Amino acid sequence: MALHAKRLDCQSAMALHAKRLDCQSAMALHAKRLDCQSAMALHAKRLDCQSAMALHAKRLDCQSAMTLQANRLDCQSAMTLQANCLVYQSAMTLQANRLDCQSAMALHAKRLECQSAMALQANRLDCQSAMALQANRLDCQSAMALQANHGLWTNHDHALDDCNGLNKHSSTIGCPQLLQHRVGWLCGWGMLWIRWILYELRTSTKEQMQMCK
Repeated sequence: MALHAKRLDCQSAMALHAKRLDCQSAMALHAKRLDCQSAMALHAKRLDCQSAMALHAKRLDCQSAMTLQANRLDCQSAMTLQANCLVYQSAMTLQANRLDCQSAMALHAKRLECQSAMALQANRLDCQSAMALQANRLDCQSAMALQANHGLWTNHDHALDDCNGLNKHSSTIGCPQLLQHRVGWLCGWGMLWIRWILYELRTSTKEQMQMCK
């Protein structure tokens, strides 16, 4: 009985030892599982970190590309603005040149008009001088004709006195000297009127020619 009891104690001890071993094995297995889970969690965290870093790098690349695109657009806008400024300056310069050309042409036209007016004024003065000279000539001729007529009239009076002295009862037609003086007097006044009519015709003809010009 004692031996049986010892056997039972030994079996109990072996069962307890087996239980202890099973418990240790389970604990070791649990520890391994925990280590594996920790490793897997760490690996997952590493993968997440790498993904986050890759995403951040992509974001930075995208931002750099967007910044570069924006810079290119700004450069293109600046170049377009510069080109527009040059085109506007060219247009303004061309407009200024056109205005200068128009001003020069207007000034040249005014000069030509002034020269034409001066030439017309000179022609008018020449015409007036010629007309005044012609008038002076006609006045001189008229004065000379009047003087001649005055001499004829004086001779007419003397002839009348002579005829009256010769024949007081004879008519004026009967005296040849008186008739001759009267004819000379009428011819003098006729020449004066003819010259005056010619002067008027020349004056009116010159005025018409100036109006036509």
